[in-house]
Amino acid sequence: MMASFCIIFSVFYSSVVSFQQLSSRSTVTNFLMAGGRSLEEKSMTTRGMFKELRKKLNTAAEIPGFFDVGEGTPEIELYCKSNKDGTQIGDCPFAQFVQLVLMKKGLRYTVKPTLPSNKPSWLLEKYEGKMPALVHKSTTITDSLAIAEYIEKTFPHSSLTRQG
Repeated sequence: MMASFCIIFSVFYSSVVSFQQLSSRSTVTNFLMAGGRSLEEKSMTTRGMFKELRKKLNTAAEIPGFFDVGEGTPEIELYCKSNKDGTQIGDCPFAQFVQLVLMKKGLRYTVKPTLPSNKPSWLLEKYEGKMPALVHKSTTITDSLAIAEYIEKTFPHSSLTRQG
């Protein structure tokens, strides 16, 4: 699973970098779409990649159109690890990844920061309390990569893949 997460992370990281390159240039000559990590990414630790991605996302978020803007009432609930007092989201990179996917798709969602002692009974009984957990209509998914795949299939606009 970690290998799959790294691949998806690398694709998302490359997409942010490529989007920034596209938005700042009139030509697309340096827009490369190759699989796996780039040479620059290979020399970075995962922690370094997250730090670099955060900087690039903050810069990209200032560009109009990078993140789609959802409308209407949120239909999606995201249960994720909370901070120590249960008032904010915690430091789970998997939940943060899911939130990036939801933001990129422009989907409205409700975050439910959850302490281990306050997990809903359905989450404990059916999914062994695993988080992040996404609930959309009658569907519940608990693996971050499976959540990203579900979102991509259910909401095909603003594709996350290089194919389109």
